[in-house]
Formats: sequence, C-alpha cells, structure tokens
Amino acid sequence: MISSTDFDRSPGQASDFGPTNFGGSINMKSPELQADPDIRGTFTYGSYNTKLYSLDMESGLFGPGKKDSVLFNINAMTSDGYQTYNYQQRDAGYGKFQHRFSDRTSLSLYGGVVDIWNNTPNTTNPTRAQVAQYGDNYLLDNTPLLANGTPDPYYYGYNTYHVQTDFEYAAFTSDLGNGWKFDTKAYTTRYWNKQFYQNGATVNLTTAKPSGVDKLNGYRHAGDTAILSWESKWGVFRTGAWYDWAYTDRYQLRPTSSPRKIRPWATSMSTSSPSRSSRLRNSNGMRRRGWWLPPVSNRRLQNDAEPVSG
Repeated sequence: MISSTDFDRSPGQASDFGPTNFGGSINMKSPELQADPDIRGTFTYGSYNTKLYSLDMESGLFGPGKKDSVLFNINAMTSDGYQTYNYQQRDAGYGKFQHRFSDRTSLSLYGGVVDIWNNTPNTTNPTRAQVAQYGDNYLLDNTPLLANGTPDPYYYGYNTYHVQTDFEYAAFTSDLGNGWKFDTKAYTTRYWNKQFYQNGATVNLTTAKPSGVDKLNGYRHAGDTAILSWESKWGVFRTGAWYDWAYTDRYQLRPTSSPRKIRPWATSMSTSSPSRSSRLRNSNGMRRRGWWLPPVSNRRLQNDAEPVSG
C-alpha cells in the first residue's frame, strides 16, 4: 500500500496543507506502476499465532498505445495477541489505475480500505490481583458465567472493537512546459471506530441501568487541492487552492435509566440459538460475538453493525 515514506522534520512549505506542522510531517506515497506484469503472493507467520496473507498483482502497460496500467493488493491478518482473548482480524486492500495521456500528462485513481475487528475492552490494564493470579498477559477470559452463575465481566464476548478506514483520490498531473506544472487531486477519507464494551467490574442486566456501552467515533473528509507552479532560475512560484469538507459523527451511550437511550444485554447466555435482536454481525464467525442490543433508534448506526440473523 505504501511504496515509500518521507519523514520531514522541518516546518514544511507554504504549499503544504493540513494542520500546522511545526513539528514536521510524515508523507506516505502510493506505489509506482511498473511497465511489466507481476504477481506475488506471500505468507508470514509470527509470534502469538499471527498470520499474514498477501497477494499483489500488477498488469504492466496495456491498452491502445500501452498507456494504461493497474495494480492491486489484498491482505488479511489474524492474531491471538499477547494478552489473553484479545483476538484481532485485519482485512485490507488497495487498487491503483493510471492512464498516461502523454509523457507529460497523466490521470491516477487510487482507493484503499482497512477493516479491523478485535475484542479489546475499554481498558487494557489488568489489576494487580489478576496479574498475580493469571500472569502479566491477562486481559480477558472465555467464561460467560462465574461459578456463582452471574455474568463474568471479563468475558471477551462482551467487548467488540471495530475500526474501518478508507482513502481514495483522483489525481491529474500535467507538465505544461517552460517550467509550468499543474497538479490537482480530489480526495476523500473515512475513519469509523465502533465499540461495544462492558463498563465496570459488575455486569448489570437490568433495564434501569445496564452496564453496556455503545460508542462511536467517526468522520469523513472530502476535498480537492489544485496547484499551479512555475520553476525558474530564481526559484519556484506556487499558487493554488484547497477545499476540504468534513463530517464528524460521535456519541457514547452510557448506562441510563431511560430505555430509549440504550437497551440491556440479552439475558440469555446460550451460544446456540441467540435471538435475532440480540446478535450483532459476526463477520464470518470470527471470535467476536457479543450479547449486546443496539439502541432502539439511531440513524447513525445504519452504516455500521446492525442486528442480523444467521
């Protein structure tokens, strides 16, 4: 997904955009498309049963006049993690297309997505008593019920952490001659952090004050940068425009006495036949099932986890 990374420790130039970068900036560049076709598949295995699968494909130059090229990558990673029952699954991929109108002018289209699931709770710090009893890698366990029959607040199924990101752009670049260059790039990016977790050391299943928390932190940016530059023996002249639109969606539904805000967990602890309304999307059976009920009505959830059957 990244061909090179440029670490710039300077404040940058006037043409840089974004928040003030007095401390420097990190610039990541997408891969350059190659003239020859290529296919590569890799598998990597690491500690804590970490597995990474990756497939890369490059078309090489094709089409009339050999002016088009495409590359894509898909990869998947699963890991048990160092801490107990903090499983993670990451699926990602990207694609890039480029059309060369001439040696001086080109159009590039790029898109990349990352989808991460894990069971990380709201805190990743075990208590001293837990470390003493279970070891310093303890975080969660796989027992839905305690010995006395009450729900176990450290059951990993009570915590679902889902993060989605994507980034896309369309770039048009042209060398106009005599030192003049024009570059415009329309872009969009999204970050979506959705979390369900047990709040506190006691599971409360009552409708008056449930202990489950439904949390979202997400945003979408879209915009365009257009730069006209002229390079001469006196230096580089740049002028241009930058437009950015942003939408942020954040909420945290805490335990409340009002059932219209958040519902309690499903009272049944059976894993064999959960009801339709008490089972969240499980993404191909990965170990991230939680017995949570989403809010009664919240339009902001329509693009994320919805209760489904199956």
